[in-house]
Amino acid sequence: MDPLIEARSPLELSREKLRSADHLLRSGFTSDAVSRAYYAAFNAARAVLLMLGSRARTHEDVAHEFGLRVIREGLGDRELGRTLNLLRQAREEGDYAPIFTVSKEEAAELVERARSFVSWAERTVELLASSRRVGGGSAGG
Repeated sequence: MDPLIEARSPLELSREKLRSADHLLRSGFTSDAVSRAYYAAFNAARAVLLMLGSRARTHEDVAHEFGLRVIREGLGDRELGRTLNLLRQAREEGDYAPIFTVSKEEAAELVERARSFVSWAERTVELLASSRRVGGGSAGG
């Protein structure tokens, strides 16, 4: 299957999760907003990895592959990796910690970081698709 076609689904899911995060944040559900923000970034990372030929699906595999194939290879900067890890940690604390509080301001910052991550992923998927069309070869190397 064409990687671009495969990447479109997780990118659309990322946009949906961001809309959910915005709605939850406006409604005062800060930990749930952070959770949706993480899943927006997670799916955006999966989309980029699909363009690079990776089939990573689990949280651990996506984080690992993202570090190897994106950050280490210079396709994205270290801040992207930090954002993905920060969002994941906040989501896990919000979902599993017996006591977790996140202020509306902190949640808003995390949602904004996820939005930037998704925007980067959308641009990167397009760049990789374009280089694939122009060069005719593998986008991953």
